[in-house]
Amino acid sequence: MLCFPKKLLLPLPLMGLLLLLGLSAEPILSQPAQAQQAINQLREPARPNRYEPASNAASSQENTNQEADSKEAPTTESTDKNSTAEETSPIVATPTGVSREAIQRRLEALESAGLDETEKRRATEAYQSALESLSIAEKQQEELQSLTEKFDRLPENIKKYRQELADPLPANPSIDPQADVAELERQATELEQTVKQTTESLAKYQAEPAIRTTRLAELPSLIADAKSELAELQEQTKATPVPADSTGASNLSLAKSLAGQARLQALQATLAVMEKQQQLYSTGGESLKLRQDLISRELAAQEKRLAKLREVINNRRQADATAQAANAARDAEKKRLPPIAALAKRNAELADLRKDASERIGKLTKEREEIAERNLTLKTEFERSQQRAEGTGLSEGMGQLLRQQQADLPDLQNVKRRSATRSQQAADVVFKQYELNDMRSDLSALDIEEQVEKVIAQLPKNYQTGKARERAEQEIRELLEAERKYLDDLIEDYDTYSLNLMQLGAEEATLIKRTEDYAAFIAKRVLWIRSCFPLASADVRPAVDASAWSLDPHHWSDAVTTLALSAREHPYQIGLLCLAMIVVLGAQRRSRRILREIGTQAAKGSCTNSFITVRAIWLTTTVALPWPVLMWFSGWWMDRPLQESEFVRSLSHGLRFTANCLFLLEFVRQLCRSGGLADAHFQWPSACLVQARRSLRWLTWGALPLVLWLVGLEVQNVEPLWSSSLGRVLFIIVMLLLSAVLRRVLLVRGSPLLLTMKQSGKTWLSLLHYLWGPLLVILPVLLAVLAGLGYYYTAQHMAVRLLQTVGVILGLLVVGGTLRRWILINRRKLAKESARKRREAQREQQQLAAAADTSTTSATPIQEIAEEVVDLKALGAQTDKLVHTVLMAIGAVIAVLIWQEMLSAVAFITEKPIFLTKGGTTWGQLLGFGLLVTVTWVAVRDLPALLDFAVLQHLPMDGGSRYAFTAICRYAILAVGIVAAFGALGFHWDSIQWLVAAMGVGLGFGMQEIFANFISGIILLFERPIRVGDIITLGDRTGVVNRIRMRATTIVDWDRKEYIVPNKDLITERLLNWTLTDHTNRIVIEVGVAYGSDTELACQLLREAAHEHPLILDEPAPVTTFDRFGDSALNLVLRCYLPNLDNRLDTIHRLHTMVDKKFRDAGLEIAFPQTDLHVRSVPKSVERLARREAEAETVASNGASNGST
Repeated sequence: MLCFPKKLLLPLPLMGLLLLLGLSAEPILSQPAQAQQAINQLREPARPNRYEPASNAASSQENTNQEADSKEAPTTESTDKNSTAEETSPIVATPTGVSREAIQRRLEALESAGLDETEKRRATEAYQSALESLSIAEKQQEELQSLTEKFDRLPENIKKYRQELADPLPANPSIDPQADVAELERQATELEQTVKQTTESLAKYQAEPAIRTTRLAELPSLIADAKSELAELQEQTKATPVPADSTGASNLSLAKSLAGQARLQALQATLAVMEKQQQLYSTGGESLKLRQDLISRELAAQEKRLAKLREVINNRRQADATAQAANAARDAEKKRLPPIAALAKRNAELADLRKDASERIGKLTKEREEIAERNLTLKTEFERSQQRAEGTGLSEGMGQLLRQQQADLPDLQNVKRRSATRSQQAADVVFKQYELNDMRSDLSALDIEEQVEKVIAQLPKNYQTGKARERAEQEIRELLEAERKYLDDLIEDYDTYSLNLMQLGAEEATLIKRTEDYAAFIAKRVLWIRSCFPLASADVRPAVDASAWSLDPHHWSDAVTTLALSAREHPYQIGLLCLAMIVVLGAQRRSRRILREIGTQAAKGSCTNSFITVRAIWLTTTVALPWPVLMWFSGWWMDRPLQESEFVRSLSHGLRFTANCLFLLEFVRQLCRSGGLADAHFQWPSACLVQARRSLRWLTWGALPLVLWLVGLEVQNVEPLWSSSLGRVLFIIVMLLLSAVLRRVLLVRGSPLLLTMKQSGKTWLSLLHYLWGPLLVILPVLLAVLAGLGYYYTAQHMAVRLLQTVGVILGLLVVGGTLRRWILINRRKLAKESARKRREAQREQQQLAAAADTSTTSATPIQEIAEEVVDLKALGAQTDKLVHTVLMAIGAVIAVLIWQEMLSAVAFITEKPIFLTKGGTTWGQLLGFGLLVTVTWVAVRDLPALLDFAVLQHLPMDGGSRYAFTAICRYAILAVGIVAAFGALGFHWDSIQWLVAAMGVGLGFGMQEIFANFISGIILLFERPIRVGDIITLGDRTGVVNRIRMRATTIVDWDRKEYIVPNKDLITERLLNWTLTDHTNRIVIEVGVAYGSDTELACQLLREAAHEHPLILDEPAPVTTFDRFGDSALNLVLRCYLPNLDNRLDTIHRLHTMVDKKFRDAGLEIAFPQTDLHVRSVPKSVERLARREAEAETVASNGASNGST
């Protein structure tokens, strides 16, 4: 294989350059596979190229600018390629240029060159690469020519632009007074398009300086790199000899040589373009600025004319509508017959409707223009802020600008609220359009005559003939034609109104999107910029001045005067408020007494009234409300529209903010009162509540006055330095005071909260106390440090959000306590109901036992078999967990909404890939995966229990059905959660289905038993051959089904032993289910009587015993049989049936007792096993031994008798 000399191989940077230019380095590669890969890269769409004359944005921007110049000024920088093509010579730095025609001829000659297929293919690829290089060189030459013409025309354009700016603008053409509204609307629409195009052109010109600045910063290094690589390529080209013969090797070498020369031409042309671009961008700034001024002036004139045109249209439309309404009203006032008067009245109504529509169109047009102008302003500000952020970075000046722009952003809530009403307005307009079109269709030329006849028929008879009829017909026809005219105008107006509504909706949607983007842009940067200098001695003087201003008696006198003036201006409001305050303050003692009484009632263990907890919440709020309300209304009264005193205005804002803080503290304090909501209802530890009340009292009297002071300094506009000096010091003091209170509660030994957590056991809250406790204590200190270092704005925002978060946590604690209280009360109710049912069942069993055996003095204990018992404690615990989890989730969502601005500042982290690879998993995807896994775990754990507790218990379903339903729900939630979690990571089914299939096959072989048990468990849940609570017999084991899980089923036998049976065995083996479809079961009583007994009587007694027992079914009837002749007895069998298994053991016991009693009374002997032993022969040794024993006994007896004698 022929290889190109190694010394001619291009360096790696040059190879990358040529690939980016759209060339191919393939001819100098020795491997065919690499050559084909390079060709494939060349055939792909063009990629961004750092050696192009400008970036894509800059190049397209320049072309757009020149097109605009060519449209508006024929002598500007537009390029006429056809007229200058002959004057421009190709730029070729090599002695011998490479032409496209020559390469085409050589490419065609390869067919008859006699080369083998490999050499022919490689030569063809080299020539094609050369052609592509020449194409790039030609494009660069055209670009160079365009840039050269632009540079040559710069002086002429500058002179022309200056002259145009010096000349006055031509007067706008006057508006034709004879033109109708439709013609004026058409002109306005065309002018709107012109204004839009001019605005876009101006925006492009305004963005061009930043693009040129960026490009000028890149060009020096790009030019230097290009020159270096060009020199290397020239050296390599010179070292490549051009073969003289036409052999296969020489043809291939020639092709590679020509490809290298073509690439050289492309690189030279690119270098020339970059140098010319650098020259043009360095000197063309003045022309660009003058062009911007011209377009801005023209845009202002166009907008002025458009506003005037819109004003004329609205005025003319309203004038026409007003005139029509007046004419119709006068016409309706004429005395006519009732049917004709009804037509005139309807015309008057249509005219009034058009007048109203015209006014609404005018207002809507004005509103749309205002929002469009706000959109344009916001877009311009956003683009400028982006450019400044890229140029200056996060400087303090940039921070001030962003904070000001953040304050000036449109109120998104108001915009969204107005936008939401547009859909209803649009629906009403469409409905009205349908109605008007239907009315208009009834008034066509033919329908008018029909309408005339209908109206004539309603007139008196003397108006239906002769001249009276003719006059009536003419009058009716005129009214109907007028109605048709009104309808046509009204339909046209409603079409305009509908169009304006749609345009306004689009503008509002754009405004919302831009505002959200701009707000996110600001939020990501503003918190990382200092708002002031760090605290220093220079802040002492402003702090002293701020203190003097705040404590000035004249200012406080102005505040009192303002309150008096407000009371004088609004006496009724002040009177109502004072009366309400008197009533509320007078009811404080009664509210506290009632709160203690219902607390005492709630603390009882037998309380089942959940309403008293809601009432306690209301009373707690009522007790905490008066003073915050009085403070808030005082601040509201001071905030008068014409308020001149800056002190009074700042005091007003401070009072209202402090009132919110006071209500939060006071509500918590009343919540923690003895016998109150937290103590009696939520059962929080009393020692912790006492400590909380004491700490809240410190915060109320120590921190709130400082908060009032610093908020007033923050909102005042007298001197900005007062906020960053004295206000910042007050903020630091408040944060340190808060930290001290938290330390006393969370970290000091002997704190009731710490003791309570130790006594509560090893919960996650107590285990992690050494982590979150110090963190909460240090957090206010960190905010104070941030404020001292100059990040006062950031510290303020974080403190406000901390306050909001505390309020949310307090609300969630109250809601959680209320829900737990409700759950506790419901558990008590269910427990009482369950106990009542058990007592009734026990009483019924005792009565049945007494009826069956009157001689029994005490009832036999009831054997509970498969009794369905609701585990209230387990259900309550699971529900508590679910409530806790749901509240945590709600709190997390609200916290995200509260801290959204802060989170935006670190949002870019979630967009970064974890392993720093393009297209890899990002931190945001990983966070979403973890969140979905957590939610799925919580849902699988708690949702089925809550569903059973809250819904299924109240449905006509047995325990087995409820268990199957909740188990299926658990599996479904798990499956959905897994799919969603892996979808968040980017794993979708279409991309991993083959992997899942392969893993399924592998796991199916390796874990087939586990999969078989899992599938069997699903079959058990759906087919339900067994259910929870069923009594089954599997093999030699009988018991009650307790749980059906994913892999195995738990069976509890009569000894309370739990057997774990794989689900597969329950499907594949023989199984007896005693309670599958019918709970009726049979009892078999076997009795043996002695031989010679009366078997008929015995069978009759057995049947009597069965009939006398109340639980034995009459259908199927009891059956007695003489079963067989046994070894020692005549075996009789009683077979009878029970309705269920609940009392099976007790019934067997009762039947045995009754049979035994009846048989004894009847003299029937119940046989027992007997054995007769017959001895046929005895061994001699045994016989001798027996004889000796007999003799010994005789001697002993004789001796005893002699002794007695």
